[in-house]
Amino acid sequence: MPFTVTDARLADLRAPGVQRALCLDGSESGTLWQPERAKGQPETSWRASNAARTFGADGMIYAARSDSQCWHIVLFRWNEATAPQVRQDGLPIAV
Repeated sequence: MPFTVTDARLADLRAPGVQRALCLDGSESGTLWQPERAKGQPETSWRASNAARTFGADGMIYAARSDSQCWHIVLFRWNEATAPQVRQDGLPIAV
């Protein structure tokens, strides 16, 4: 399903310079958090989102674990008065 996202400040974790600016080593977004949480450990992947929030980002872009050519956008909040806006922008696309 295609979407349009507007007014979003995104930390692009695919960029090494952004990772350095956020004091990240690049492994954070690729680490599965569920096994860590099940063991009572802090979630490695949440370091990235916490760092992005600290620097005022509305969300992040990061490479997919299954295919580094694909990527995801995560928004921390949306469709509120002072947040990024997301709207459906077309019909579902068969893949």
